[in-house]
Amino acid sequence: MGTGDPGSTGNDLVLLIEHDAEVRRRVRRMLEAQHLEVVEASNAIAGLELIQRLPGAFRLVITDLELPGLSGTAVLEALRHFRPELAVLCIAGSATAAVTTGLPCLQKPVAEEDLAAQVAAALSGRSLWQDVRASLTPPENLARARARYAASRDLVAAALELDRGLPPDD
Repeated sequence: MGTGDPGSTGNDLVLLIEHDAEVRRRVRRMLEAQHLEVVEASNAIAGLELIQRLPGAFRLVITDLELPGLSGTAVLEALRHFRPELAVLCIAGSATAAVTTGLPCLQKPVAEEDLAAQVAAALSGRSLWQDVRASLTPPENLARARARYAASRDLVAAALELDRGLPPDD
């Protein structure tokens, strides 16, 4: 595993969820320059399946908000409610999309110095969720997602339920 500086615990594995192959390649190179190991997923479902199959493997999840199919916002909501110990960052092509999460969100094209600063902050051990006031998910969808997760421990099914209640991406 990597030995990056940002609060290194020996597990500096980052999951990068981004549908655009060129953006994925560019961000991966920037993360590797910070001595982080990167696993890529080209969509939300593949990313959530990796998190589910490899519990405890990832220290940071970076997701595009504007993913086709299941949105990056749904990924963030699923992690917030079912894996809150994971550090998260988001990437967005528009400022409007970034504002909806309440989390620090990098704008595309991602600048190397901004990424380095956000990664260091995310890996510092401080929960980003404490800064987010309210869930984006309506209570009824959250209740259904919690029930699905409790019954099956299926992060994808829970995220799909959460996604049903989220505002559409712009």
